[in-house]
Amino acid sequence: MNLIFLFLFMVIAPIAESAESWEAGRIDYDDGTSEIAAFVNTPEKIQLQIVLCAKNEPINYRFSLIFPESLDYSAFFKVKVSSAGDTTQAYAELNGNTLDFQLDPSVFVNLPDAPDLSIEFEKDDADFLGIAQVLNIPVYGADVTIKQIAAECGYLCVNEDFKCESPLVSAILWPRSGFIDDSVSELDEICTRGSNKAYSFNLNDKCKQALDLRFAAIGFEPLSFLDKLFHGKDSSYAKYRNTWNEALSVLKTKQDPQHPDIETEIASEVDDYDWYLALYSILGSRKLTDYPASYFAVLDLEEDPTTLLYNTDSRYDVESLKYMSVLLRNSDDEADKLIEKAISDWRIFYRDLSMSLPLIKEAQALRPLLYRCMLLRLWILAGKPQPIELKQDQMFVQGTDHKYSTDDALEKKCAYFDGVRGDEFFYASHECVDAIRQTLKQSDLINDEYYSLREKWDDYAKDWKKSIFYSESADDAAGEHLLTGLSLPMLSAYKIYGFGDYFLLRDCISSRDQDICSFEERSLYNTYQLELNNRLAAIDAVSKDDALALKALNDKWQIYYEELDKYLKSLVAVHKIPAWRAYMVKGVAAIMQTNAVLNAPYYKEELPDISLDSFDGDVQE
Repeated sequence: MNLIFLFLFMVIAPIAESAESWEAGRIDYDDGTSEIAAFVNTPEKIQLQIVLCAKNEPINYRFSLIFPESLDYSAFFKVKVSSAGDTTQAYAELNGNTLDFQLDPSVFVNLPDAPDLSIEFEKDDADFLGIAQVLNIPVYGADVTIKQIAAECGYLCVNEDFKCESPLVSAILWPRSGFIDDSVSELDEICTRGSNKAYSFNLNDKCKQALDLRFAAIGFEPLSFLDKLFHGKDSSYAKYRNTWNEALSVLKTKQDPQHPDIETEIASEVDDYDWYLALYSILGSRKLTDYPASYFAVLDLEEDPTTLLYNTDSRYDVESLKYMSVLLRNSDDEADKLIEKAISDWRIFYRDLSMSLPLIKEAQALRPLLYRCMLLRLWILAGKPQPIELKQDQMFVQGTDHKYSTDDALEKKCAYFDGVRGDEFFYASHECVDAIRQTLKQSDLINDEYYSLREKWDDYAKDWKKSIFYSESADDAAGEHLLTGLSLPMLSAYKIYGFGDYFLLRDCISSRDQDICSFEERSLYNTYQLELNNRLAAIDAVSKDDALALKALNDKWQIYYEELDKYLKSLVAVHKIPAWRAYMVKGVAAIMQTNAVLNAPYYKEELPDISLDSFDGDVQE
């Protein structure tokens, strides 16, 4: 590689020493790789190269210094890259005559508008390299040249075999003042309706034509990421659209008085509405009622919106789970599978969208906008259920850094910390079990159904402890003593701490919503059934008697689980606990038994590898 770069320096830089301006070029190497680069020479005869796309190379972009002479060393250096008053700490790796920098993409994005650019080395490193401690890089022509290669890369990455970091290329090409021009008033009039500040999106044929013409006029490259997401080959959005519309078709043919009507508001059937709304949000100037509050929050934020977007995604994720749980409760198996597939396809599209958006606020604001479009369709299809109310003090937060989530004495008796971060988990010590038993009495949660539950649990736990599957691990089904495995479900009936054991139920805990908790409990129980069948099949291949023994034990656990359901329903009936908590407790029990089945020791022979997806049968007596 050193020879290639040395040769590259001689070929790509036939610039007179006095002409320190930026130029662009395509670099084709003998090994079949290619790059599109902008470059400039310094007075020290060092060349800075910025590559924004490449062909047949593992890295699509780079920021590199090329020295005229090779150094027979490989080393890392800590450097400072400064531009327009901002300084970025970075590392650079030396290989031969090439020094490659590990830089934040924002440096590339801001460089075309920068009045200056300098690279500062530590003094010993500069002496080692034989260069000045501070290299001042000429910036004359950088703006035009870098945008020129960005546009070229945008074209090559769509039409040829070149690979780009699409968000980076789009961010460089994005106009600093946005895409709005003098024609925006006509676009606003055609594509919106309403008055004063209460405008809404009005998608019609004239609006589509106007947006198409404006999209073509600004050039394809700045918004190529968006066009590719919606209209590219094997587009994840196209898959979502097709599966969603198929699910609608099935539901329409099977409608009955019990099922909510499927409305046409905001295009219940997915067409090109999302595409044109996204375009207008970038090209239009009116603030629409179609935009969620989180859309404006992103635009108004001065700092990096990453945290805001993460929190918005988390809230929308819980909302979508709510609507899915209601919808699946009212449909049938065929429709269920299609709806779940459609939402799965949509999540793939949203992941692709999040990874493709440039670091521009107008682009990042597309995330909550398009998420809300999907949520509205799902909400309408589910019969417009009451929305959830997320409260900050109810959000599940796991204890970490060896710190408890509360000051409760009971939590301190029942917790231990594990892992490099010191994450908190439940531990049923003797002291903890005794404390839970006492607080159950104080909470008035012990009734006739509880004693029946205890009987069924004891019957199961005694047999498990005598079996070959018992172990002294924290994940054992029974645990150190008879009540260990029952303790966390019972504790969860009246208290929630920051135990990592609750992680799979975090949306239930944070929302306190009966539909969400029911949905999660059902999913966790189904996972348990699948993992049990998987484990039974693996053991059956070694010993049928042992497989039957494990099945018999889990049949007893099933009796306990059904008794747990009766107990919790008795508490809900007299308003001792809310319905959402009853489902949460059952979910906890399902998680614990899944872990017990997966971690149960079995050492007779190496078990065959049977994946979760490859076995859906059962072991019969």
